[in-house]
Amino acid sequence: MASPATNSESFLFHTLPEDLIRSIFETAAEDTKASNWAYPLVSKTIQSWVEPILYQHIQLYNRTAILQLNRTIISHPSKSANFFSAHVKTLHIDRPVDCVDIFSIVCACSGIVCLDISRIRERNEDPEEDYRVGRHNAWETLRLKRLSLNSAMLPNSLSSPQSSCVGFRDLNSTFACLTHLDFLWDEFSNYKKGSAPWYWPSISQLNSVTHLCITITSWASPFESTQDLPSFAAQLRSSLVVCVFFVCGGYGPTLKTTKDPGWMGVDSRIVLAVNHGFYRSVAQQGYDGAWIKQRAISRSIAWEAGPWGKEEDAFWDRAVQMAMKQREGQIM
Repeated sequence: MASPATNSESFLFHTLPEDLIRSIFETAAEDTKASNWAYPLVSKTIQSWVEPILYQHIQLYNRTAILQLNRTIISHPSKSANFFSAHVKTLHIDRPVDCVDIFSIVCACSGIVCLDISRIRERNEDPEEDYRVGRHNAWETLRLKRLSLNSAMLPNSLSSPQSSCVGFRDLNSTFACLTHLDFLWDEFSNYKKGSAPWYWPSISQLNSVTHLCITITSWASPFESTQDLPSFAAQLRSSLVVCVFFVCGGYGPTLKTTKDPGWMGVDSRIVLAVNHGFYRSVAQQGYDGAWIKQRAISRSIAWEAGPWGKEEDAFWDRAVQMAMKQREGQIM
């Protein structure tokens, strides 16, 4: 029988080649577990390896996390001056907070390509004019590919052609690279400003957008009725692949909207999405719920979604597939 290995024969991690050790830590850091943030504490060398990965995709779910990140941005002696602008690619803020806090982070993370600030405001507070799209200097430096925001952050010219505020045609530098636009329709903010109904022709000026989503809450709708949809559809550019209307409100409004035939047949690219909980509850009704799979796709709301990027990619894939089915006449 072989004798137990002595200490000198034990496996020693540090004897591995450095490039292999680095690969092990980098692969481990790509996991989304919170415990991964302990890796930088092992040594300064390992910190330099894993922190660029850990900071690639930032999701902030409470004000404490936002303030802590701001503090790190202001003082980070162990990181290079351009660390955040070089390494942060996705920023997702899922709690209403002050614009000052958000744009302090956005300015430091100027290299982001995916930005979600759709919950930037409380329902009874409009964002300050200086922070709206095209107003703050941060918007000029960003080259976003995906943007999700509250409609209250958009200039007034979107809701009224007579407004003197800038419109999409004046924001080419902000949206030049944008392929995915997702915004939460904020009825309260829109009517609080006393503006006219949404000025849909501005949508046609989003030259690079291929994937568009308008999120509708249970208390809001950008249309007075589905009879307005043909006018909206006429503004969609031929380069647009899919346009999703996501109804994330309560069961009653969702059911009414989903079963409304006015949503169907206007443009095959217009797809209806409902929250995952509603979709699942209807689908589980068997034969009586089979219609939901023909009429809509599901989307997880933020606190159900898990890793934001993966869920968003899956959602857009479902949307494109539904648009293809509608174009081919497979939807009854």
